[in-house]
Amino acid sequence: MIDKRDAVAAAGLLTLAVGLSLISAALSLIVVGAVLLCVGLFYGLPTRGP
Repeated sequence: MIDKRDAVAAAGLLTLAVGLSLISAALSLIVVGAVLLCVGLFYGLPTRGP
């Protein structure tokens, strides 16, 4: 028989792992978006002109 505390601890670990993976995915998306924005600004502004 599984103890309730063991089940709660397992659920907490699973939730923590999912949350960390979501955070890392969000951070990578933020980094990619920032890089694309910087590249677009640096390369787009000189060719477009005032």
